Amino acid sequence: MSPEKALELVRRYSALTWVIRGATVRIAEALDHCTGPDGQRLVRRKALERHDPFRDRPGVDPEANEKAVHLRGWYRPERDGCGGLDFQEVNAEEHGLECPHCYAAHLAIQERRAARKSLGPVKAAMTRTTPKPDDVRRGEAFQPWEQDHA
Repeated sequence: MSPEKALELVRRYSALTWVIRGATVRIAEALDHCTGPDGQRLVRRKALERHDPFRDRPGVDPEANEKAVHLRGWYRPERDGCGGLDFQEVNAEEHGLECPHCYAAHLAIQERRAARKSLGPVKAAMTRTTPKPDDVRRGEAFQPWEQDHA
């Protein structure tokens, strides 16, 4: 592989990983502003932040409260059974008006998904072009401790 091609792969890898990181941050920031389906999510969060865990126990599960966002209703389990989530038809008119924060998170999720799909071939190309020791090419396991004592 030419040095220019190797450098191009590294550039693409770096750019895509930054896109993925940026989308992840935007998802978290957008969901942080969602009030939840009942409109009380942020109120409960403030109550949980104020409460003293040694004196009183809130009636709200903090983890469940953080998951109570509109976006959860817009996704459903994948049909192929891989354990992921697949989005239903999400459109700006219906869902964007319901919660603009969750809609922004949805757009960032789709951007991150596309970047991850683009990252796969780049990683594969980097792996294919990596020079391998002769031991690996022959299918023998590399055991450095045996070479040190030989």
